[in-house]
Amino acid sequence: MRLKALSVFLCVAFATLPGIRAEDVAPGKNTAPAQDLGFPGPTETKGMSELKVVGLIPLKTDFPELADRSLRMRTLVLEPGGVIAVHKHVGRPGVAYLLEGELVEHRSDSPEPIVRRKGDVVLETPGLVHWMENKGNVPARVVAVDIAAE
Repeated sequence: MRLKALSVFLCVAFATLPGIRAEDVAPGKNTAPAQDLGFPGPTETKGMSELKVVGLIPLKTDFPELADRSLRMRTLVLEPGGVIAVHKHVGRPGVAYLLEGELVEHRSDSPEPIVRRKGDVVLETPGLVHWMENKGNVPARVVAVDIAAE
């Protein structure tokens, strides 16, 4: 029942919130632990031409146990040759949907890189360590939704 209420709440809230400029794609506290794990990948995000928070819902009203969390929706554009630094999803599960372009994802739970194309979904499960790169010739546009600390 809580999930159904959250879904309805999201549809209404995301349709009405203005865009807000965000500072970074992967919080620093999630980047350092991934590097400490020895998972190979870039340590700096490069080539991101856009990152906007387009929806933010504090969860404390409907989910008191998540008082310090918000449901966040962002859009991002990663230019050709760009990379999203290796990071770990600690207390920040998420789902990303590729609107345009192509990304190569390197994940701790996959022995081989995964090519993500338009219409693909990336599940960012708790504990996942990963990074992405745009090896294509066109920008990759992504919508990402996650539960983030306030």
